[in-house]
This record gives sequence, structure tokens and C-alpha cells, in this order.
Amino acid sequence: TTGQPGRATSVTGHLRLVFTHVKIENLVAGLSGGVVSTLVLHPLDLVKIRFRWPGLRPKYSGMLHCMKSVWQQEGLKGLYQGVTPNVWGAGASWGLYFFFYNAIKGYTKEGRLTELSATEHLVSAAEAGCRTIFRC
Repeated sequence: TTGQPGRATSVTGHLRLVFTHVKIENLVAGLSGGVVSTLVLHPLDLVKIRFRWPGLRPKYSGMLHCMKSVWQQEGLKGLYQGVTPNVWGAGASWGLYFFFYNAIKGYTKEGRLTELSATEHLVSAAEAGCRTIFRC
């Protein structure tokens, strides 16, 4: 049954309508972006942690000195110490976010000829963020 043109109100019709907007490539794009950005920026995250760790701050005179010291003493492996959980977390979070955001936008635009407004984009992004964080 339908309440408005283009909008299904039965549970199965509603689910079918929602899943027509789900695209796996959005999940893959977000996952890839999260993984790549984490791999590129992880050494900076490591420096941040080293500066916050009690007793290590005086050991380094600055960010570049810290990175250079880690590189010389521990090599590439040292710069990427602890990267695995970050890669998993960022990949999953960004993958789910892109997945939900594009599905929500598609569902919202269903049957409309006009583009979404800035407010609708903002609400879609907020809902996608909520679904990503709370997995709801």
C-alpha cells in the first residue's frame, strides 16, 4: 500500500524502497578513503601520542625531530606502530558513513524531480553520522 505517490507504507515495501538506494560502491569508496587517509596520516597520529605520553615530551624538540627520531631508531615499522586498529576503525566508519549517506539521500529524493536542498543534505549527513556512530 502507498500513502503518497512513490512511497511504500508496508514494511516489505518500505524495505524494498530503502534497499533500492543501497550501492555497495559507496561502502567500498568510504572504506578505501578511510584506509588510505589513515595510512597517510598515521605517523602524525603517532607523533601526537608520543607528545601526550608522560615523560616523552622532553625527549623530542618538535614534531619533525620526533618523526626523524622514530624513523632512525625504529624504522618504518616504528612510524606505523599501532596502525592496524586505526585502519579497521576508520575503514569501517567511513565505509558505513558513505553507505548510509548515499542511501538516505537516494531515499529522500525518491520520485522527486528537484534536487535536495542544503538542509536535506545536512539532515542526511547527520542521520548517516548517527547511524554510523550508534549503528542504528
